[in-house]
Formats: sequence, C-alpha cells, structure tokens
Amino acid sequence: MFDVSAEGANLGFNVSNFLLVVSALAVAGFTYLSIQFANIKEKFSDERIAANEAETKRAVADSDTAKEGAARANERIAELSTQAEGLKRDAARFDAQAREAEFKLEQLRKASQPRMLDRNFSKALAGIKPAAAKIVFVKDTSDAFPLAIEIFIALREAGWLVTDMPSPIMDSEAMFPNIPMSAANSVGASAAGISVVARNIDNNPTVEAMTQAFAANFGSAHSGRDDRLPEGFLRIVIAPRP
Repeated sequence: MFDVSAEGANLGFNVSNFLLVVSALAVAGFTYLSIQFANIKEKFSDERIAANEAETKRAVADSDTAKEGAARANERIAELSTQAEGLKRDAARFDAQAREAEFKLEQLRKASQPRMLDRNFSKALAGIKPAAAKIVFVKDTSDAFPLAIEIFIALREAGWLVTDMPSPIMDSEAMFPNIPMSAANSVGASAAGISVVARNIDNNPTVEAMTQAFAANFGSAHSGRDDRLPEGFLRIVIAPRP
C-alpha cells in the first residue's frame, strides 16, 4: 500500500493518532462552543419572547385602560347629553312661561286702559243699515260712560236714530224686577262686555252685524232678547269688562 520504512510507519501512526486526538478535541471544543452559543441564542430568544410578552401585556393593559377610559367618556357624554336635554326642556318651559307672563301682562295692560272704539268700528257701521237704538250702561263701571258717548257719536254720524243720550240702567227697566240678577242681565244683556239686545235676534241681520262689529273692536260681544222692545229697535248695553 504505502512504501514506507518501519520508522516512517511508526511516525505516521503517531502523527495520525495525534491528529485524531486533536481532531477529537477540536470536535469536542466546537461541539461545546456550539452548545454554549445555542444556549446563549436561546437565552436571547427567551428574553425577546419575554420582552414581547411583556409588551403584549402592556398593550393589552393599555387597551383595557383605553376601553375603560372610552367607557367612562361615553358615560360622561351620555350624562352631559341628558343634562343638555334637561336644559333644553327647562329653556322651553321658561320660554313658555315668559310668553304666558307677557300675554298676561298685556291683558292686564289692556284691562287697565279704558275701552275705546277703533277706526274699524266706523267702517263696519257703513255696511249696516241704520236703525233706532238706545245706549245704556251699568253704573259705577269706570269706562262705561265715555265708551257710551263714543258709540253714541259713531251711531249718529252713521245715520242711526239715536235721540236719547246714554244713561245708566235703572231698576225700573228690569224685565223681572222680583228676580235678583245683575243690572245688565235685567235688561236682556250679558253680565259682562258689550251686548246688542232686540225684540227678535233670530235671523236678524242688524243684530248679527252689530254684534260682529263690537266683537271685532273688543274681542267679544253678545246678543240678547227683550220682548218689550219695539220691532227693529236695538238696545246697546255696556257692562263691566269680561
């Protein structure tokens, strides 16, 4: 096989054994290093995994905190929304109360002022066929006499036959003297406001037109019946404010 001497063979054997031992030691050393590096690599890998797990836990915790914060924010938003709705209802109620108070104040203001005819009343009279009439009022009514004079003048100017000056209602004029009732009721009129009284008020265009004219001026007016009155004659009765 190899043409070597005994000394060469011995030397080769010894060298081979030496190299074999060196190789074995090298393999063992590299195996040890490989194992150590594998352990170090695994350690770093475990640390990275642990760090990732910790980061994941923190992210989950942060997410839970964010969810809790969002839930609290939603609750606060709902609470504020409820408060806002309550404030809107309160504002609407206060606004309605303010309008009601303003309306009542206007009514009181009007009630404190004497009743007067407006210019539309004369226009309304122009469309009504003139008739004979008398104006009476409930005495001790503060604005009754001035208003009666205004109506008296307006009727005279419109061509109505109004010869008697306005006068307070007398007890002797009562339809039923023995029955207690207000002065206006006793002559067929409403106890409050302006009334147009006639012998016949059914299908009576003059009574209807005069009642509408007074209603347009004062907001309301009434009609009444007194069988003692002559046919075609009107009694205009001024009672206290409604």
